[in-house]
Amino acid sequence: MEKIELEQKIVEMIKTVYDPEIPVNIYDLGLIYRIEVKEDNSVEIDMTLTAPNCPAADFMMEDVRMKVESIEGVQSLALNLVFEPEWSHDLMTEEAKLELGLLRNLKYINGIIYYEKDIYPFRRTFGLVGDRTPSHSRASSCILS
Repeated sequence: MEKIELEQKIVEMIKTVYDPEIPVNIYDLGLIYRIEVKEDNSVEIDMTLTAPNCPAADFMMEDVRMKVESIEGVQSLALNLVFEPEWSHDLMTEEAKLELGLLRNLKYINGIIYYEKDIYPFRRTFGLVGDRTPSHSRASSCILS
């Protein structure tokens, strides 16, 4: 199996893992920072939590471990819990933000949903739902606020 194909299967599988407190999968929440498939099909994944004291940490990590290790072709998995950079709402996909009601000023133009996002204090542009632009701020709990 090709590395790219295996990585796609891993992403698909990770998208079935949910934080029990948030109705969005952990990939779209931006909790997966890195997926590396090595030549021998061993896999390294760096993931984080919405907050270091998240009560669902063990559950989510074990769910990721079980699901990724069940994929045909994965020889081994090193799952690393990291907290740098800190997770923030900005790491979420636009679809996740839309699902959680975190986007404002939505526009529906020719079958595509656009949202208005602030770039500079007095300048506004439209972003296509689906682009991912990370920035880092502090999250205080597992539940999005």
